[in-house]
This record gives sequence, structure tokens and C-alpha cells, in this order.
Amino acid sequence: MSKTYEDKYSIVQVEMNGTGEVRSFGLTVGSGIMPYLMQQAGESGTLTLLCGDKAYGIPMANIAQVTIEEFKSREARDAALGELSA
Repeated sequence: MSKTYEDKYSIVQVEMNGTGEVRSFGLTVGSGIMPYLMQQAGESGTLTLLCGDKAYGIPMANIAQVTIEEFKSREARDAALGELSA
């Protein structure tokens, strides 16, 4: 019997070294993924984010800070992403 999980939605924001540019990525996971993401990034030297049909790899040397915020629904996350890109 397989375990089912409720859908969770988050925005990961990555602040780049030097420029201070902030890149935002919408993920269909909860904020509890952060320790795993950072562990994998530390081991590989690359932060890997899977966003729907796209995957992003950002070298850790280019990253100043990473934050994640969880939302109650896809609609709320997508609205927040829209505000961030406006």
C-alpha cells in the first residue's frame, strides 16, 4: 500500500552573490524540503530545483542566500510569484 501526501506549494528565492539579484522558483513541495535541498547542494556544489518540466542548477558559489515560503494553495503561490515578478 503506497502512502499518499497532500499537495504543498512553495516559492524558493535564491539571492545571487555580488549582484544581489533574487530569482524566484515555484515548487510543488512543502518548506520541509529545505534541509534536503541544502544537504544535496552542499554535497554536489549545485542547488538543483525541479519546477514542473524544468530543472534549474545553480552553483553554490554563486548563491548568497536561499529562502523558502510555503503556501496553502497553488493559486496563492502563483499569485505571490506574479507579485514578485511585477
